[in-house]
Amino acid sequence: MKNYFVQTLCKVKKENYDPGQQVPIHEQDTYPMYQELQNLSYSTFKHFMEGDWEYVLLEEEVSHVFEVFQQNFRKIHDLWNSEPCNILFTGLDTTMIQPTEIFGKYDKFTMFNHSDPKRSPNFENNFNCDVRYYPSTMDKKWMDYTMEKIDSLKVWSDEQDIYNDMLWGQGVTVDEVHEPKMAYQGHMIPNLQQNIEVGNDWNGIHINDAHIVHWHSSRGIANRVQLFNSICEWLEVPIQDD
Repeated sequence: MKNYFVQTLCKVKKENYDPGQQVPIHEQDTYPMYQELQNLSYSTFKHFMEGDWEYVLLEEEVSHVFEVFQQNFRKIHDLWNSEPCNILFTGLDTTMIQPTEIFGKYDKFTMFNHSDPKRSPNFENNFNCDVRYYPSTMDKKWMDYTMEKIDSLKVWSDEQDIYNDMLWGQGVTVDEVHEPKMAYQGHMIPNLQQNIEVGNDWNGIHINDAHIVHWHSSRGIANRVQLFNSICEWLEVPIQDD
């Protein structure tokens, strides 16, 4: 069984968005910082993720950030259908911080933790889509659902809503899928010294027990590059040069 770890690094030409689309990105010329973030993120997964897996970096120049979401729908759909395989997708603003086994551990499409806000107008439990696992055993209709919805993106939250539709449409319960150690949300933590207890309270676990942390780079990419360098130094993670 093939296992793929997938991330996306796209150069987005458009930097000014219609306010009605609710895109939370206001910084200019962030692509070089995202290139650095990608290498640091990948380095942590290469260091800690167990099992046999292949890395796939989806790269494309696009004119709008929504095209990044559409590329992910399309290319993950095609990869999953190309052969029996398991796929872990994470955003570039994630780090793996301890040895972790994930491939073969879940039999349904899953996400692992609430987003901010934890409840949305559409979902009592609004799960964050930055860490997603697509097992070979998931129902094909949910993979096809991404293609059915590919042209429906109107606002930033639509992408995450599609993944929540997939998650909860499988008939799972919160207790079955809520595993915050696999997607600890670190949006409130600016560095390794501040707001750790706030993050622990929000997530319901201590960050030291987390395996994957999502740091929410859309809230400030320059800080996250600095933070990722600190994490790699703290955990003695070799930074990849390939």
